Amino acid sequence: DEKDKPNNKSISLIETMINWADQNVDFVILEGILKRDVYANMLFRLKNQYQKKMKTFYFDIFFEETYRRNLLKKKPFSRGLMQDWWLDNDRLGYEDHVFTIKDDLPVRMEYILKIK
Repeated sequence: DEKDKPNNKSISLIETMINWADQNVDFVILEGILKRDVYANMLFRLKNQYQKKMKTFYFDIFFEETYRRNLLKKKPFSRGLMQDWWLDNDRLGYEDHVFTIKDDLPVRMEYILKIK
């Protein structure tokens, strides 16, 4: 129920879970819409802490394609809600790779597994 705004409580929870996972599992994947203005400080701290262990990817996919993919879910979000969330080109600036619409899942997996 936490609002997606700077300094929300979920930011420290995410950071705590990643630090716990680093000590207890082989791989950690943090996936989601992580707005730069909300999550950048946490992500920069993690990048500094984990250096080469942390890989960052950005999906540069236009809104219509994102919305189309959303409609494949069992419980898709409404178009209006997704438009409210949408931030075009909201990059951190240190992405290891930017994927585009041209990169299908096998291409993305091959790239990610190659750079580990």
